Amino acid sequence: MDESMNTNITEPGFRNGSSSCEEDDEERKDLIPSSLSPPKDKYNMIYIIMFILSLGVLFPYQSYVAGLDYFTYLYPSYKPELALPLSNIIAALLSITVSIGIINYLSISFRLNIGYVFFIICLSTVLLLDIGINNCTISTETGFALTLLSALFSGFGGGIQQSTLYGLSGMLPERFTQCLMFGEAAAGSIVAINRIITKASSGSERTGTLIFFSISLFFIIACVGLQFVLRKSPFVKYYFAQNTSKENKRFELNCRSIKNCQCLKRRDSVDTIQLTQIGEKQEEEEEDTTSKYEFKNQFKNHLIDGLVFRYRILKKIWQPFISVFLIFFVTLLVFPSITSDVQYCKIGDWPIVIHTSLFNFADTIARALCLLPYRVSPKSLLIISI
Repeated sequence: MDESMNTNITEPGFRNGSSSCEEDDEERKDLIPSSLSPPKDKYNMIYIIMFILSLGVLFPYQSYVAGLDYFTYLYPSYKPELALPLSNIIAALLSITVSIGIINYLSISFRLNIGYVFFIICLSTVLLLDIGINNCTISTETGFALTLLSALFSGFGGGIQQSTLYGLSGMLPERFTQCLMFGEAAAGSIVAINRIITKASSGSERTGTLIFFSISLFFIIACVGLQFVLRKSPFVKYYFAQNTSKENKRFELNCRSIKNCQCLKRRDSVDTIQLTQIGEKQEEEEEDTTSKYEFKNQFKNHLIDGLVFRYRILKKIWQPFISVFLIFFVTLLVFPSITSDVQYCKIGDWPIVIHTSLFNFADTIARALCLLPYRVSPKSLLIISI
């Protein structure tokens, strides 16, 4: 989330997306020179695509939350309303932390695509488990364990995607970051509407749930195609080029990997010395050992640099940070775990769906208000949050 802040601090190594992947090299061949005027976002197509992609980031998580009524019915001996959201959020936190260290080794396209791979596998798993449990080929215990695992991997993919998209939006004009924020809120409302319609219109609980998760799955597949369109657009390429530092460009031209860096350092000595067969083996072993050692050191350095970078930003935005933390902490503490335990005999398992929908609708309206030009000071936000 911190990468969504439009500050004057530039995180080292992020803007180029990768220092070792050939995909980014191919992308940069088509980059528009930064000296040209910025291309226009015709018909707001990039804005719309960015909005749809932001929906996709939280679509799987919101699908798990909106489907808690069915998970509670399917696994009555467990507490899916507690376990599924918790596992998803913990995995997302871990993936965002890990991405701080690997951000310089994986391209933007790879990070986006790996998130979609996780989403597609996890949502497909939910559908397959439903079929397996109802056909008695999978036990309830195994089904719940696999469902919990799918929520875990979904959170991991969501964390990678969220950090990548916010980093990408940070290269674009400010309104695109607002677009992501609003899209994430709208995701909850859209999923809630989808759940209400599929639950009310279907003849059985199982049929409605299968249709519900199938729609979420097809939406994620559509996002896969849209992210390719986004990255290839002249508009995004222009701002991507603007944010690529000269130092990182020189690094990528001269070194495609850490191992190649070692080869560059030794080029002169290797050219002037005729190595024997034994000597070549020893040299290769030394280079492999050195490259592994340097990879570990560079990963550690990138992780430390990333944490220091975020600490510097935190000192500038500590008031909004505490406000957001308090809101999310209280929200996740009360919702959906505690509200899901409220029972109403007359309306069956609808309370979970109703509580989820009301929360998401209110969240969408509140975030939409942030699009208004009126500004609230960070201090005022902190007081309101407390």
